[in-house]
Amino acid sequence: MSVIDASRRMRTTEQRFPVEWFCTNYNEHDILRVPESQRLWAWNHKRGLIKQQKFIDSVLHNYPIPNVILNHIGGRYSIYDGRHRIETMHKFYHNQFSIQTQEGPKFFRDLSELDQERFLRRELPATVCNGASNIQLADVFIRLNSGKQLNSSDLYWAHRDRPLVQGTIRLLYGWDRLSQCFGRLDISRRSDLANWIALVYGLSTGTPWNMTTSYIRIAEMGGLDHEVDESRVIRGIEALCEIMEKANATSGVSESVQKRYRKITVFMIYFLAEYMNDSSVTAKWTDILVRHQQGDKRIKRLLQLKYNRIVKESIQALLKSLNEYLENPSVSECYSDGDDEEDDDEEEEES
Repeated sequence: MSVIDASRRMRTTEQRFPVEWFCTNYNEHDILRVPESQRLWAWNHKRGLIKQQKFIDSVLHNYPIPNVILNHIGGRYSIYDGRHRIETMHKFYHNQFSIQTQEGPKFFRDLSELDQERFLRRELPATVCNGASNIQLADVFIRLNSGKQLNSSDLYWAHRDRPLVQGTIRLLYGWDRLSQCFGRLDISRRSDLANWIALVYGLSTGTPWNMTTSYIRIAEMGGLDHEVDESRVIRGIEALCEIMEKANATSGVSESVQKRYRKITVFMIYFLAEYMNDSSVTAKWTDILVRHQQGDKRIKRLLQLKYNRIVKESIQALLKSLNEYLENPSVSECYSDGDDEEDDDEEEEES
C-alpha cells in the first residue's frame, strides 16, 4: 500500500525562463503577479539598494541563482518565493536604479547592446506548482526554511491567507495614525507581524490574555481562522493612539523611544486589559505612560512582565500591584519581574 497521500501530492515542474520573460510579464496583464497578501518589499534604503545591485551583478556574470517558486493557475503565475529577485530585474530593466561598474554607475539603458542581450537572455530556474493550494504553499515555505529557526512572524507570513492574518494586514498596514504614534514606524515590517496579530486577536476577541505573540498558542486556539471584528479593533487602537499621542507630546521623547512602545508587553496589553472593561481609563493611562517615558523606575518595574507569563492571572496581579501603587505610592511592591532593561529583540514563542 502506498504511503503517499494523493490529496497532498503536488504537481510541479522544473522550468527555466529568460530574464526578459520576468521583466516584461511582471505585473503586466496579470500574467506574473505578486499575490495581494504578499505585498511586502524588504529591500529598502541603502542596504536594500546594495542587495539589488549585487543581484543584478550576479545575473550579468552568470552566477548561480536559486529557484523562484511560482504557482500556475489558469494561464497566470503567482510568485510565491523570489519576489525580490523578480522585481529587482524588472526595476533595473525599467531604469529605476543603476549598478556600480568600473566605468561608474550604469542604468540598463547605458549597457552595451551585447550586455543588454546577455542580461535579457540569461535563463533563471523556476519551480512551477500547478494549481497548488495556499495551505500546500505555506507548508512548502516552512519546509524550505527548516534549516533555520522560524519565528512566529515567519510562520504567520507563511499562512498569510488565513482570516486572522489577512484581517490584521488589511486593518493595520497603511494606518498612518498608528505609524505616527510609534515614531513613524513601518507597520508592515514583517518581524513585527506576530506583535500586531497579538494586538488584533486580543481586541477582536475582547480578551486581553489572548494577546499572545506565539503562533503555536493562537493556532492551538483555532485563532488563524478567526474573523476579525473590525469595529472592536478600531475602537481599541484609536484609544491606544490617543494616549500615545498625548504622552509623546507631554514627554517629548524621541522617535526611537516611541518605537519601543509598539511591543504589546511594554504597556499596551495592560492598558487594554482595563480599557476593555472601562473606557474611561484613558486619562489614567496617559499619566502612567508619561511617567514611564520620563523614567519613573517604579512604574517601569511594575509594568515588566516576561512574555511566557502572559496569562489572565499574571496580568491581573500586575494591574493590582500597579493600582495599589498609584493609590498609595508608599506601599511596597508585591509584583516585580526583573531589571529595567528593555530588550528590543523578538523572543520566540514568548507569550
